[in-house]
Amino acid sequence: MHEKVCAIVVTFNPDPQDFIRCLNSYKSQVDDVIIVDNGSNLSIINEIQEQINNEASITIIRNKTNNGIASALNQGIREAMRRGYEWVITFDHDSEVENGMIDKMFKVYFKYLQDKKVGIVAPNYKDVNTGEMSPFVQKCGLGFKRVKCSGDYIEVLTVITSGSLMKTSVFKEVGFFKEELFIDYVDNEMCLRLLENGFKIYVITEAIMYHRLGKRRIYKLGPLKFIPTNHSVLRKYYIERNRIYTYKKYALKQFSWFLFDILACIYDIFKVIMFENQKFQKIKFMLKGFYHGFIGKYGKLDI
Repeated sequence: MHEKVCAIVVTFNPDPQDFIRCLNSYKSQVDDVIIVDNGSNLSIINEIQEQINNEASITIIRNKTNNGIASALNQGIREAMRRGYEWVITFDHDSEVENGMIDKMFKVYFKYLQDKKVGIVAPNYKDVNTGEMSPFVQKCGLGFKRVKCSGDYIEVLTVITSGSLMKTSVFKEVGFFKEELFIDYVDNEMCLRLLENGFKIYVITEAIMYHRLGKRRIYKLGPLKFIPTNHSVLRKYYIERNRIYTYKKYALKQFSWFLFDILACIYDIFKVIMFENQKFQKIKFMLKGFYHGFIGKYGKLDI
């Protein structure tokens, strides 16, 4: 039996049937579920409400507009804290987990990690689009290495917000998610802030979550394999703008991560040019994102 934990789920126009399937995969593993909806179409959220059928352990907080993932996460976390929860786990609306995932996370935590200064306990991710287990970034001297999980757990530099199991006391110490980012790099910024404050981030090998990163598909050029994300034009803007925001704060403090991410940035540009649709528009908005990041223009983009 694990500690009492509240799940925080952010939704924005999900497919109702897919979302209910994902919700069903973890609702029995937690004590409460708080769904924070970021202005979905009324018909979608009403259909979800009908299928939930007024389950006492599930609460829906409806926002009139899309306030961004960071704001929605903070809403849910504050409500969980108000209810007295010491643990929260955060999910995207399209994340699905294996049976017993959260129990496995707590089992490893209490066996190996509870005496450490833990910021996040995260699951091992399987990419739904490619069918592959996702690699993680570890510090290696002044550089980095990308590894897949092995043993009971590994220590890493960053994880995504979906599936992140955290003590609510952590937010009291380091603060909440940065709402000015709106979406993208919200997870990276929080992880780097935790590292800056002496916390550690761990991934549990046997705790499996199924996750989608964009609309990824595999392209092969001879022996080489490329997996572009195919994010929308707007997402490309937010990624690059918030990338610069994060660099300005943490590039020197977390140089291993910065080295990894700037190489990832160059690789992303290459994949957009080589494999993605709307190349001109995406590059245009990526450059706009870089510029806004440098001049400090954040929040929601009005286009």
